[in-house]
Amino acid sequence: MRRALPFRRVKVETLREDWPEEREAAEARIRGFVARAAQEDGRAIVIPFRVQGFGPYGRVLEGLDYAANERGLVPNAQVREWVDRQARMLAAGRW
Repeated sequence: MRRALPFRRVKVETLREDWPEEREAAEARIRGFVARAAQEDGRAIVIPFRVQGFGPYGRVLEGLDYAANERGLVPNAQVREWVDRQARMLAAGRW
């Protein structure tokens, strides 16, 4: 992605909502990445891979400067089309 677009760095993380023992460390890594972008005169783009909404990210990133649409995947037309296809296949017995 860095080669295709002018990003300084790309990082993939998970908040570990399902793993309380790892959650605190994950939050610290994510906050650190976003804070570093600001320290380097940049701005992090946060893209949580969630079905809907922004979940706990707003609280986790509180006080930091970042960009995010906070909508999740559901408003995306391609997701709706995929769900429709899956439902039609199930109804037709092709699953």
